[in-house]
Amino acid sequence: MQKMFIRNFLIFSAILFACSAGIGYLLITGERQIDKSDGWVLHTHKVIIESEALNSLVASMLAGQRGYLLSNDKSFLDNYEEKKAELSQKIAILSALTADNASQQSRLDEIRQYSIRFSQQLEETAQAKAGKTNSRGLNDVQIIDDLKNNIRRVNANFLEEEYALLDKRVKILESRKQQYFLTLLIGGTTAIILLMIFNAY
Repeated sequence: MQKMFIRNFLIFSAILFACSAGIGYLLITGERQIDKSDGWVLHTHKVIIESEALNSLVASMLAGQRGYLLSNDKSFLDNYEEKKAELSQKIAILSALTADNASQQSRLDEIRQYSIRFSQQLEETAQAKAGKTNSRGLNDVQIIDDLKNNIRRVNANFLEEEYALLDKRVKILESRKQQYFLTLLIGGTTAIILLMIFNAY
């Protein structure tokens, strides 16, 4: 009888240990997957925040240039230069954040080219105000507005893809959380059942 008890004890101990080890492995793996998915969600949020800032920077550059043209106050040009530098920095940050996404890199290249032409056109218009170059009047205004709208259009497409990625990554995160808690529930239930069977002997 004692030998049977020892044998049963060893068998149940081995089963309990194996189940605990297996469940522990699944929980650790699941937690790592959750952390990874959560990291991608935060990453996408950061990309969206940086991208949404582009339109306001473009608007600020335009406001600085037009403020200077209206008032001849060079502080507006200082503000323009500050926003121009910020815009360039934002594009560089977005390029680094989306380095693994070819379609977003292509859009950023477009935005970069449009922003260069946009700033050049603004500066040429400001120089014309100072009498250094010839102004083409309404034609310059139309070119500037077209470039601004192109930046906004491409940026809107950029954001559309990021929001789609965010939705996908949030769903993956929620799914992995559910799997984790299901594993935890099954593991806990299994452990309780095994202990009850062991105590019955």
